[in-house]
Amino acid sequence: MVEAFPNNSTLAHYRIVSKLGAGGMGEVYLAHDTKLDRKVALKILPSQFVEDKDRMGRFVREAKAASGLNHPNIITIYEIGETDGTHFIATEFIDGKTLKEYLKGTPHNFRSVLEIAIQIASALDEAHSAGIVHRDIKPDNLMVRTNGLAKILDFGIAKLSGQGLSEEAATAIKSGTSPGMIIGTASYMSPEQAKGKEIDARTDIFSFGVVLYEMISADLPFEGETAMEMIGAILRDEPKQLSATVPIELKRIVLKCLRKDREERYQSINDVCSDLKELKQDLDFQNKLQRTSEPQEPATQFFSFRTTEEAKRSSQSRPQSIVVLPFANIGSDGNDDYFSDGLTEELISDLSKIRSLKVISRNSAMKLKGTEKDLRTIVRELDVRYVLDGSVRKAGSSLRISVQLIDGLSDANVWSEKYSGTLEDVFQMQESVSRSIVEALQITLSTDEQRQMDERPIADPQVYDLYLRARAAFNQGDPAALDRSIAL
Repeated sequence: MVEAFPNNSTLAHYRIVSKLGAGGMGEVYLAHDTKLDRKVALKILPSQFVEDKDRMGRFVREAKAASGLNHPNIITIYEIGETDGTHFIATEFIDGKTLKEYLKGTPHNFRSVLEIAIQIASALDEAHSAGIVHRDIKPDNLMVRTNGLAKILDFGIAKLSGQGLSEEAATAIKSGTSPGMIIGTASYMSPEQAKGKEIDARTDIFSFGVVLYEMISADLPFEGETAMEMIGAILRDEPKQLSATVPIELKRIVLKCLRKDREERYQSINDVCSDLKELKQDLDFQNKLQRTSEPQEPATQFFSFRTTEEAKRSSQSRPQSIVVLPFANIGSDGNDDYFSDGLTEELISDLSKIRSLKVISRNSAMKLKGTEKDLRTIVRELDVRYVLDGSVRKAGSSLRISVQLIDGLSDANVWSEKYSGTLEDVFQMQESVSRSIVEALQITLSTDEQRQMDERPIADPQVYDLYLRARAAFNQGDPAALDRSIAL
């Protein structure tokens, strides 16, 4: 096959040195800028596509989008030009490897992964701040120089926020760009992008999460032999579990980036970058302490992290900790709050009988009723590891309780269950929840603790319901409420 631009041929004031590669947006050549005496990368749009308005528009948009950004981790655009009907973009030449090649050929560890991830996130933050969404973040569009400097390439399908593409232009898997396909690469698409919906900066956060997952596991979070199977997995499946050697906080960051509902994802890449930096600082500090406290050990070449198992062993010397969030009343009768609040308080009372479990007090827990604070904020402010959350649906004597225990460090669901029955079953449900938490946290109860948890001061469910009503009235604290409490 004859090259369109053989070595030593010229295009404007650029002399072609060699072909670097080709993709959906054109061929790329290493060239020499004869005016400024420097190496450049030339991306050339094939002549047969010049008449394709969508392709030509994306080609021009790449130059305009990237040239307006000034960031060390974003490729520098030198020129967009046209000579004898040939359209091209001249950019800096990056002497390095794509991220995919770099990870295969360069020894790396969590420290190097975090360093690269922070650079990518910082560059995306610059683009998003300028209203630009990349839409095709993947290892092939990321390069790493020999000195470790990362660069984002190919803003060819970048989208200026608020300037949506047409219905036909909104579709490409891999290199295809014909109408009816989806712009982007299937393995790294966000769910909303795969559905062809209007997107915003949060689509890049999902794609970044896929890249970060791949960097730390050498695997993709979703499986599919074809592009359509991969899209189906992204829309349907949860990410595959990461290795136990991955730090818990890093798992949490990755999984939050990969939430299918973009409202549940990080809302800005700046927040992702901040969490990655904080994690790196914490682990750097841990590593420094480890080196200074064990001077007899030779310094290792690679940055060391505590594994999940090591963290578990170190935590066994201190009590587990939990907060029981006020259960939500999701029934049709708003007056049933007394029951959901009462169940919350009873579970707090049950768990407080376990000496090896630190339980946040009722007063502190009930202040979180209706809170808009996210899980991480609650965990940090209360200094707890686990969060118990739930809901109650009461309709007459029918009762349905949903409960989930969440690990506040990893944002992972440790245990969840749904209970259905009547008011007569409330004690059995409450005991089952308490016992399940004990099992999930791998706590061994003493004989005395078992006896205390089995005790039920009120044995009659109807009396128990009246008791909860009275306590709710009493807790309101006003004279009328106190009178109602006494009457009940």
